[in-house]
Amino acid sequence: MSTAHPHLSRALGRAAWAAAALLAAGEVALFIADINTPGPLELQAAALLLVLAAALGAGPLGRRLGAAPVSRPRSGALTRGLLAGLGPAAVLCALVWLTGAVAPSPATLDGASLWTAVLAAALGWCSELFIRGSAFGAIEARTDAETAIWGSVLLLFAVDLLLGLGPVPALTVAGLGMFWGRLRVADASPHGPAVAHGAWNAAVSVALGLRIVPGAGPLLLERVAWWAGPPGAGDGGLAALLVALGCAVATSPRTRTHRL
Repeated sequence: MSTAHPHLSRALGRAAWAAAALLAAGEVALFIADINTPGPLELQAAALLLVLAAALGAGPLGRRLGAAPVSRPRSGALTRGLLAGLGPAAVLCALVWLTGAVAPSPATLDGASLWTAVLAAALGWCSELFIRGSAFGAIEARTDAETAIWGSVLLLFAVDLLLGLGPVPALTVAGLGMFWGRLRVADASPHGPAVAHGAWNAAVSVALGLRIVPGAGPLLLERVAWWAGPPGAGDGGLAALLVALGCAVATSPRTRTHRL
């Protein structure tokens, strides 16, 4: 145990309640979304559950864990969050397209694609309000912001593995989590990271597919699975992991210091 953070284990123990609540909400939402042949009704119900769960994660649960109250987003925070989600997604799509790892899909955007994107966005938004909201605040209140960034990344990584995402998608979200965690510190609010994670999920689910709703047709079909991700799992390839790690390194304090 580091003497610099004598309450780290206690802080992580408290924050783990937020991760456990997120895991439960995610499991129930994915179960609802996968009932028989999922249609708009199931996807809407799953998305609504996640929205209600996120309100719990950002409010009563955060107070119970001793986290600071969630403040209103600062001016421009939501715009920065949107760019922090769509930017990496656009880089990923460009990377797999330019390397010939994907091909156009005969699928077209329809109502199912729309609601799949809504569910994916709700799952990302909910994740951040639990992890970069309640869990982050519980750790930061007992240690410091840098420890809270790493602790929140560790907790969401564990949740993603338990939800069955697999190691590469979980590591991808962890790398992006370092980026979004620094956004959380800069704005003193989880709303920006929540928008970022929701935007990333929505964009990747439409362009490349996510393992959320079976049979959802992405706009780009993977031809090189190890690079672009297995079919229906656009965040499961090495290209997505590379983009995520690039975001984490580019926004680290050491990298920014060396640029000055």
